[in-house]
Amino acid sequence: MIHRSFSFADLFTVLCFLLLFSSCRTVGLYSSNPKSKIAFAGTEFHLTKSDSFFLRSWTDSYSRYVDKDGNRIFKEEYQYRGYGTYDCDGDSLELTFCNGDSITIKLDLDKRKEETEITFQIFDELGNITFPNVQIIGDTNQIIRSTLVQIEDTYNFVLPNLESPQRIKIKGFGMSIENPIIDFSRLGSGNYTFKRKTYDGYFANGEVKKIWFRKRPTGIRFQLNERKRYLPRKWGWGWINKFYRDY
Repeated sequence: MIHRSFSFADLFTVLCFLLLFSSCRTVGLYSSNPKSKIAFAGTEFHLTKSDSFFLRSWTDSYSRYVDKDGNRIFKEEYQYRGYGTYDCDGDSLELTFCNGDSITIKLDLDKRKEETEITFQIFDELGNITFPNVQIIGDTNQIIRSTLVQIEDTYNFVLPNLESPQRIKIKGFGMSIENPIIDFSRLGSGNYTFKRKTYDGYFANGEVKKIWFRKRPTGIRFQLNERKRYLPRKWGWGWINKFYRDY
């Protein structure tokens, strides 16, 4: 009986076969930064076996401006972030988004004879607690209280009524809000929920987007916002990702 040793060429052939077979499936993590280096801009598209997806892009170029009301917004808003479920339809993917395109502020207001207590939480477009800086504004636009670093997940202020607290202003880098002011001056004691549209590229809750999509042996090609692009598949084995170049 002739015994044949398993050569490096055989190992390379098996790995190439596994790479080709596995990467032709829809499921996977696809990234413009497969080597996990420091990247100031990029895109990732994660498609799971449970037919859910997560799409995100990031950049260090913030083309914001301030409008007449003092709101910081993007000159142009490109939608490129969100998560949800997907269906395959030939050479297309139908994406149904489950995230929001607004931040949510949940306010507990307690107006007493000599003081007002406000307790609130702020949630981002994905429903996660977030910690921007805030200012409490009085009736003559004076700043009564402000935060520099918020550690707790709940903001709480007890304010003398003599200071005439009236509004909450949300501030901070990365908070591109349509109207960052929460006016509680005419509200009575109770629980309230506020939504504020953001300009951070998120698709709206329930929005359906059908995009051109094709699998490739080493990644995917798709078209979003009238731009076709290629993303290589990002593997759990770092040495495979070293063969890719960043896109």
